Amino acid sequence: MGSMVSTSGLSSEAQLVASQKTGSLWVPPAYMQTSGDREVALASANHKLAIAFVPEIDFALSSLSLYVTGAGSGGSVNIALCEDDGYSLEPNGLLNGLTARVPLVMTSNNAPSPYVVTARDSNNANAEAAGFEAFKAMDGSTATDVGFRSNAAPTSFAPIYWAIDLGAGDARVINRFRFVSFSNADINVRAYPRAFTFWGSNEVSPAYNTDVGWTQLVGSTPWNFENDTGSTSARDYHVRNAAAYRHYKWKITDRNGTAAYTALGEIHLFEAENRTVPGQIIQSLGSINTGVAADVWIRHTFQPVQLWRGKRVWLVFSGEVGATARLSVRRWNTNPASMFPDGCESKENDGNTWTQSLQENKPALMNVVLNSTQNHVPQLMYGRQSGKGVYLPQTGFFDIPESGITLNCEALTAGTLFSVYLSLQEGSLRLDASETKRAVSQGVEVKSDDPSCLFLGIMYAFNHRSTFQGPIDVMDWRGVAYRGMKKIFGKWCPFAAETYEPAFTGKMWIPASGSDYKVYAALLDGSQVYLEFSVSFNSTSNFRLTTAIGMDSMAPPETCLLVPVFSSSIPARCYIKDFFSEGVHYYIPLISVESQMEQSVRYYNSFPGGLTKASLVGSIEI
Repeated sequence: MGSMVSTSGLSSEAQLVASQKTGSLWVPPAYMQTSGDREVALASANHKLAIAFVPEIDFALSSLSLYVTGAGSGGSVNIALCEDDGYSLEPNGLLNGLTARVPLVMTSNNAPSPYVVTARDSNNANAEAAGFEAFKAMDGSTATDVGFRSNAAPTSFAPIYWAIDLGAGDARVINRFRFVSFSNADINVRAYPRAFTFWGSNEVSPAYNTDVGWTQLVGSTPWNFENDTGSTSARDYHVRNAAAYRHYKWKITDRNGTAAYTALGEIHLFEAENRTVPGQIIQSLGSINTGVAADVWIRHTFQPVQLWRGKRVWLVFSGEVGATARLSVRRWNTNPASMFPDGCESKENDGNTWTQSLQENKPALMNVVLNSTQNHVPQLMYGRQSGKGVYLPQTGFFDIPESGITLNCEALTAGTLFSVYLSLQEGSLRLDASETKRAVSQGVEVKSDDPSCLFLGIMYAFNHRSTFQGPIDVMDWRGVAYRGMKKIFGKWCPFAAETYEPAFTGKMWIPASGSDYKVYAALLDGSQVYLEFSVSFNSTSNFRLTTAIGMDSMAPPETCLLVPVFSSSIPARCYIKDFFSEGVHYYIPLISVESQMEQSVRYYNSFPGGLTKASLVGSIEI
């Protein structure tokens, strides 16, 4: 939410409204991109598909719609609500699973058996300093001046390698490790690794001084500038790793300080635990018979389950033996409204392990609508966010129900800007969407023809193109704005995952030509919009890249960025920061090569240069 509003200059009623307006508008997650989807078969209770989300308000979940691509012999899908333990990283690097420390205490470089540790240089020769052997980074001691130390300073041309062999038949999924710094008050003596990479291998006897036969394992950010942690301080590193490896190694290319070596006090490894579901089961939501029809939306209702703002949860769908049901996931694609709802992700289980849902090796999301109407339409809700009270003009104080207040949006006319009001009707709080404009009464925004109706925000609904495969015309919920909101309405694509696309494949994450792609936003008067667009790629030659953002029907600004680009390490960026009038606005990102902006290249990477990465972020401040 925005900063606290000063009420000193407002009327007494306006001060009451400002002090008690603690609710927020929100739409429960809805994703309905079924065109070109991928089927996920649920053939047993161990075959599962799950979707995670984070409520932005307190609300009660009481229905959902899901897309069934097919079923055999009248498939049945069981549904469970699970909490997210929020403790650590799962094998794919996502926050919601537990890890357990691998209990290793070495007494020499090859004891206890079958474990073997070693330190090697770029020539594969021994890289241990005398008295500071490799195993002393796993001997359980953090005593002063005890640990591993190399016999040379690591560089990018002559790395130092520290490696461990877990033994034949003992491959493990390591998705977290901990460095404990060398125990000494001098930063130069500690020589904590500053730049390094982490690798895994299942070769029988891989060479440590080469990358051949090794797979690089990464985290959410590169480990290129790791500052010294202080004496015996520990730092954890999370790894996006779902594979089990026998061998692990660190390739160290720099250290903190000026010593002619690098050093570590201790190294701890953490192994991913197997989980039956992503988190613990809160409640069973029953089962739904899918029938035998294919490519249909079905709706399931159940007793309301109270969920709380900020508490991440999972909906887990599982099958039954002999009654295979096939559900649907879809990657973020080029159609309008395909952007994943905030905070959502999907996983699936083939009967053995949980993995991230993918399509064409890109993150995909389950097709589902939460708190759907009878016709599978998403609903607008108002619920508690920063408190529980609301003051209605001329009426008084009221508690916002824990379950939230719902606005059925099925009857809203597409292409229309609506004002959203809160009022008391027959003793209950109620939401209404109206074309009636608001007015200001005693410093409070209210409905112009009924000052007892409190203005909450605006929303805009429009029909999508025919390629949008919902069962009905569905609203674009990025077109919702309310006072005090600071909302991300563009985001990394998708949900903070870097999207790399091979050139000329046609599988682009966003088209940027003419009206093919627009992001709409309903903005209140005086809204400040900040947008940033960046693109980078790998290339073997220099050339000019132009990026720009066009707002509404305006041509791209003359201040668009023109930069010589060489490799993905120098992304081209441009941004817009401006105030906009109330209404519906849209933006179109543009890119071209060699300054040919008028051609408005259709896809971000339809130009020479190997692999491309693009991102678009923005926020609205009202």
